Amino acid sequence: MFPVFAQARENARKSNCQSNLKQIGTGILMYAQDYDEVLPPSYLYLDSAKTQLAWWEDLLQPYVKNYNVMACPSDSDGVYANLRPAGTANPLKFSYAANGHGGGSGIRPMGGAGTSCSLSQIQTVSNLILIGETRSTSTGGGKEWWSVDHADAYAADGVGLIDRRHSSGSNWLFADGHVKFLKKTEREMWNPTK
Repeated sequence: MFPVFAQARENARKSNCQSNLKQIGTGILMYAQDYDEVLPPSYLYLDSAKTQLAWWEDLLQPYVKNYNVMACPSDSDGVYANLRPAGTANPLKFSYAANGHGGGSGIRPMGGAGTSCSLSQIQTVSNLILIGETRSTSTGGGKEWWSVDHADAYAADGVGLIDRRHSSGSNWLFADGHVKFLKKTEREMWNPTK
């Protein structure tokens, strides 16, 4: 009987995670609407000395107004406390990362420091991953997938920095705002030109 309860709890956490991603997706689309259809960058230095680093989670706060949606209820590992600007969550708890590599296409959906693409550069918004569940690393890595080998579809080990924390799969936010559970991604899902 107890495994049934454990599975039910995990299904509830998975559903809550999907709700978080849906709220994040709404925030991303609202951000893009305010910034000439350009997606938010995965990170942005707020000063020329590079002492204040805002992540996409911070940039979405005017739209989402809740740092709690940035962490999956099944995850407790992701914490980032380096170069946090005043007035932001410190440390930043995170479970999700941005597609900053674009599948090697040269177009970075949510690239760092002003290299994000516009919605018009995306061929199939319903098939492009923007945000997904990530593993954090001891150096704070996992906040942005900036290299194709961070994605499970490209990684030699078939995992990369992806965290399959829900029944051997992950939740994914796509560029049109829908959220989907997948056991594994495909390469074209990372590339805005496909």
